[in-house]
Amino acid sequence: MLPVALAAMVFVGLLNHPTTRRACWLGVAVGASYLLHATGALMVGVFALLYGALTPHAQCRWGRVRAAAWCGILCGVVAATVALGSVVLLRLFVDVPGARALRFLLSRPEGLMRLAQTPIVLAREWLLWCGPLAVLCFASVRSMRWRPLLTALLLAIAGYSVVTAWLLHERVERGAYNLPLLWPAAVLAAATLRVRVLWISALLGALASLVPIASHHTPEPGRRFAAELRTVAPQPELAVLLGTDDELNACLIHAPQAEAVALPAFCLLPEDDEPRVQAWLQGWEAWIAMRHRQGKAVVITAGALRFLQEGYPDMPFAVPPGPGRRLLAALRDAFAWRPVTDTGLHRLLPR
Repeated sequence: MLPVALAAMVFVGLLNHPTTRRACWLGVAVGASYLLHATGALMVGVFALLYGALTPHAQCRWGRVRAAAWCGILCGVVAATVALGSVVLLRLFVDVPGARALRFLLSRPEGLMRLAQTPIVLAREWLLWCGPLAVLCFASVRSMRWRPLLTALLLAIAGYSVVTAWLLHERVERGAYNLPLLWPAAVLAAATLRVRVLWISALLGALASLVPIASHHTPEPGRRFAAELRTVAPQPELAVLLGTDDELNACLIHAPQAEAVALPAFCLLPEDDEPRVQAWLQGWEAWIAMRHRQGKAVVITAGALRFLQEGYPDMPFAVPPGPGRRLLAALRDAFAWRPVTDTGLHRLLPR
């Protein structure tokens, strides 16, 4: 959220002093947001809509349209230049999230069928998880002064809902994709509602947010996972290959001294680049052999095994199963596997 917050600060400066330089700096901030998360690209349209709605230099409807177009074109061109240039440069070293999401969309035209889920995603990700602010902002429809901003917000919500339905389908993100839109929604609510209503809604929202936090915070599985690891070796003497977010969270929280390696982050490479794949496989074998020489116990979890076999084919950060299956085969050939528990935890031993 930091690049989005910086972009919002630049945007406020652009509203007060609309210059080409400030619009270009806004594009730089939006391009940086895209590099961290692919939905940052949507901020070009959001800021263009907000600029057209809030600029004091356009009073008529077409004046607002021209202002939005000016901001969107300048910001979009600079953001695209920053994002694409950085993707080309960074791909020499790392596969950035924005590039993976772009490949995901382009390689899955069936994702268009998911657009039929847009109303469901809108109700779930905006009305449910962003409430009560998501509803209170519509009170501004009574004020002529704030209707342009409300119109811009509605267009932004529609755009975000379409993209969210395309990317997430049935995955629940609890409104995370809509966080940038809560700022204009808060402005509308604060401008048109009484302070008492705002305080009550804030209190209700805070209390409602505690329910998913309490239901999500279940430390027992993580403690059991850490206990299984302790049957192998003390934490400082462990290197753990992980495959799921739950396993990673459990390891970081309940076994923080163990060396945790999340395999999905290291399996993003093109399957058709055979020399690179071979070097990657040899690198993993060398890494595990080095841990053995250091006296560490190397273990692989059930989630890691499942990931290596199946990959993450249907996620926005799609990881194909090909490289993982080859890595699994290479590890089975290079090391002896010994089951540690009946939950799928295995230890990799030198042959």
